[in-house]
Amino acid sequence: MGRYSGLGALGERLAQGTLEYAVVTGVFVAVIVALGALWRAATDGALSGLVEEAASHVLDGSGAIDIALF
Repeated sequence: MGRYSGLGALGERLAQGTLEYAVVTGVFVAVIVALGALWRAATDGALSGLVEEAASHVLDGSGAIDIALF
């Protein structure tokens, strides 16, 4: 039997609260890690490299094509 098995509904609420806390904490940690990865990519210049590659002038088109793509 579980630790809160004799408490009935109170035990279920405690277990649900613990699970919700664990899920929210996991999501919060994932957001912090993702923001850290974006920060690292921005400081290393990886994001600016992607922007340069995606810019229309990289296509080596004439001026009309370049203007049309903007």
